[in-house]
Amino acid sequence: MMFTYNLCVLAMILSLWTGVSRGQCPEKCYCDGHRVRCRGQQLSTIPLSLSNATILDLSMSMLESLPEDAFKGWPNLTGLDLSSNRLRNISRATFRGLAKLRWLYLTSNTLEYIDDGAFEGMSDLEQLNLHDNRLRNISRETFIGLAKLRILHVSSNALESIDDGVFEGMPDLKELFLGYNILGFISRAAFSGLTQLNTLSLSGCHLDSIDAGVFEEMTNITRLYLRNNRIRNISRPAFRDLTHLKEIYLSNNLLICDCQLRWLIETVQDSQSKLKVYGAVCSEPAHLKGRNIVNVIQSDLNCTQENNIKECVPAPCKNGATCTNLQNAYSCTCSPGWQGFNCDLDINECAPAQCKNGATCTNLQNAYACTCLPGWQGNNCDQDASISQAPTSQSAPSSNTESLKFVYIGIVLGIIVAVLINAAVIVIITKKIRRMHNTPSYPMDMPLCVPSQIHAVRECETLADRGLMESDNDRMTNSVRL
Repeated sequence: MMFTYNLCVLAMILSLWTGVSRGQCPEKCYCDGHRVRCRGQQLSTIPLSLSNATILDLSMSMLESLPEDAFKGWPNLTGLDLSSNRLRNISRATFRGLAKLRWLYLTSNTLEYIDDGAFEGMSDLEQLNLHDNRLRNISRETFIGLAKLRILHVSSNALESIDDGVFEGMPDLKELFLGYNILGFISRAAFSGLTQLNTLSLSGCHLDSIDAGVFEEMTNITRLYLRNNRIRNISRPAFRDLTHLKEIYLSNNLLICDCQLRWLIETVQDSQSKLKVYGAVCSEPAHLKGRNIVNVIQSDLNCTQENNIKECVPAPCKNGATCTNLQNAYSCTCSPGWQGFNCDLDINECAPAQCKNGATCTNLQNAYACTCLPGWQGNNCDQDASISQAPTSQSAPSSNTESLKFVYIGIVLGIIVAVLINAAVIVIITKKIRRMHNTPSYPMDMPLCVPSQIHAVRECETLADRGLMESDNDRMTNSVRL
C-alpha cells in the first residue's frame, strides 16, 4: 500500500516538473504534457509564457501582428504553428529567443513582407512552411541563419522573381516547394548551392521552357514537379545533370512532340530506364494531340536533318558566345568573362576578394573596379595614400613628376645663387670696414702740409677737414657699391 502511494506521489512530482499542469494552461487552450494547443480559439494575443512547453499551436486564431520578442517566455519551444491567422509581416525580432525551434508553420496568412534576418538565431530549424501567403520576393537575407533547414515551402505566393543565390545558405535543404507563383523564368544561379536537394516543385509557375544549366548543381534530385505550366519543349541539355532523376510530373503543359522531345520519348519507352514520366501529353502536332508520349511512335516525330539544324536557330548562346549544333542538342563556347551552359552568367571577378582594405568591388564584364576607402589608393586599394610611391623600373614617371623635379632643381639653384651674392656683399663690406680702421690717427688740428710744400696760394687743409671729406666720400662710394 505504501509502495503504491509513493509511486503516485512520484508521478505527480514528475508531471509537475517535466510537463505543463492544467493549472498553468492558458485560458481557452488545451495542455497535454509539453504541448499547448490553442487551435481555433480566436486568440488575438500570445498567451502567457510557459517555459516548459515545447509545442505551441496558435493556428486558426485572429493574430494580426506579432510584437518584438513575442515568444520570449517560451524558450524551450521546438515547434510553433501560426497557420491560418492574419499576419501581414514578420519583423526581425519577432522570433528572437527561439534557438531550439525545429519547425515553424506560417501557412495561410497574408504575409507580404519578411524582414531580412527574421529567422536568424533559429540555428536548429529544419522545416519552414510559408505556403499560401502574398510574398512577392525573397532574397538571400530572408533566410539567413537557416543552415540546418531541410524542408522549405514557399508555394502559392505571389513571387515574381527569385534572387540569385537565395538558397546558398541552406546546404542541407532536401525539399523545396516553389509551385504556383508567377515566376515565368528561373535563372540557373537561383538554385546555386542546392547540391543535396532531392525534391523540387515548380508546378504552376508560368514557365514556358526550362533553360539548359538550371539544374546543373542539383544532381541528387529524384522528384521534379513541372505540372500546370506552359512548357513546349524540353531539351536534353536542360536535364543532362539530373542523373538520379526517378520521377518527373508534366501534366497540363503544351508539349510539342517533335524531334527535340525524342530523347525523352525514348527514355520513357525504354524498359530498362528508371525514369518515370507522368502526364506528358502532346499538344502538337495535330496528329499527335492528346497522345501520351508513352504511346508515341518515333516515326511520327519526323526527325529529319532539317530538324537537327534548328538547335542554334533561337540563338540560345548569349553574350557573343559561339553555338555549335549537335544531334538533338547544342553547345556554347563562351566569350571571356561569361560562363554557364548558355553563357548567360557573368563571371564574378570580385569573388577572389581583389579589392583590399575594406574597398568596394564592382563586378564588370571581364573586369572589376575598386572604390577605395579614404587613405588608400591603387588599382586594388592596397597602397597607403600617405606614402609617396616611387616609380618602378618598369613604369615611366609621369609628366607631373618630371615637372615637379625641374621646379625643385630651380628652387635649389636660386637659393645657392642668393647665398653666393650675399656672401660676396658681406666680404666687400668687411674689407671696407677694415680699411677704415687701418687709417693713421692725427691730431684733429694738425695741418696736412707745411708751408714749404705749398706751391699755390691756398690755406692748408686741417686733418679734421680731410677726415670729414673722406668720411663723406666713403659713404657715397659704399652706397654706390651696394
